[in-house]
Amino acid sequence: GKTPQLFYKKLASKINNWDSTQLILSDERLTNDKLLSNTKMVNDIFDKNNGPSVIEYNLSGSQSSIEKKLKSIKPNLAILGLGQDGHTASLFPGKPEVFINNENITIYSKKEGEEFSRISLTFNYLMKSERIIFLIDGEKKARVLHECLEGEYNPLKLPAQYILHNYKNHIHFICDTHAAKYLS
Repeated sequence: GKTPQLFYKKLASKINNWDSTQLILSDERLTNDKLLSNTKMVNDIFDKNNGPSVIEYNLSGSQSSIEKKLKSIKPNLAILGLGQDGHTASLFPGKPEVFINNENITIYSKKEGEEFSRISLTFNYLMKSERIIFLIDGEKKARVLHECLEGEYNPLKLPAQYILHNYKNHIHFICDTHAAKYLS
């Protein structure tokens, strides 16, 4: 998505040494259209030679090599967004399979109306993070943020609620006043 672009640009301008940093995106679109690629967005923001090491998904097949690598890595930080439909990463509403608690690190998904599939980190893996930050901006996200935080628990309708209700540590929210306008 576009929400993290400003955040990544700030990080890129403030941090000079990324030597011990590995980055994996919470999700990616499986398409040859570079304009839709989260990986391309990150690579455009960070200098490939001086930025973090990006673990890239295999866009044409199995994620077994990535899963093998990630099994030995406990994530320090998960930076997530919130979609207008209540999804986070590419874990979409109405998809009960995203809640299967297994040891898989990645899952394939598809958003209705899109011609391409996606690859996403699973809830199981995201919630192993030492910290979780949600980045949320814009008035279009205000109602869903309110519903996720203050509404009835229904993760099948609002998948982000699964993290909000099951993550054992504190969750941090960074949002603008437009996104927070319905919060009490």
